[in-house]
Amino acid sequence: MNFTVLSGRLCSEPELKEANGKKYVSVSIAVDRPKNQDGTRTADFIECIFWNSKAEAVSKYCKKGHKIGIIGSIRTSKYQKQDGTNVSKTVVYVSNIDFHDNRPRTETQIQTQPQLQSTQPVEQVQAIVKEDPYEAFASEITITDDMLPFS
Repeated sequence: MNFTVLSGRLCSEPELKEANGKKYVSVSIAVDRPKNQDGTRTADFIECIFWNSKAEAVSKYCKKGHKIGIIGSIRTSKYQKQDGTNVSKTVVYVSNIDFHDNRPRTETQIQTQPQLQSTQPVEQVQAIVKEDPYEAFASEITITDDMLPFS
C-alpha cells in the first residue's frame, strides 16, 4: 500500500507548467517534525507534484507560505546527471488537497480592507469590527432533563 498524508506550508510560489499536454505544479512542502527534547522544531521539505485540475487549483488559490493538507502516493526515480553522478529522487504525486488557509485576497481587497490602529477612538474601532454573530442568542440557556436524549 502506497498512501501518504501530509500537512505543511508551501515553500515557493506554485507555478503552473505544462508537459505533454498535461498541466502540473511541482512545489516543496515544509512539514514540521515533532519538537525536539530542547523544544526546537525542524521540518522536512517534501517535493509534491499536482496534476491537471489540482495543479490549476493550487496555482490559483495558494501562495508561498500557505498551509495545505495533501493525500497522495510516493514515487521514486533514479537518473544519472551529465557529470556521471547518480541521483535518487522521491516525490509525492498528489491525489487530494485540503486548503488550510483562506483563499488569497486580491490586491483590491487588501487596499480596501480597513486597518485597525491603536490610536483610533473606540467608537471607530467598534464600527470596523464585525458584529457579534451570537448577539441574537440569549446569554443563558436553560436545559431541563426532558430535553436530554439520555437519563
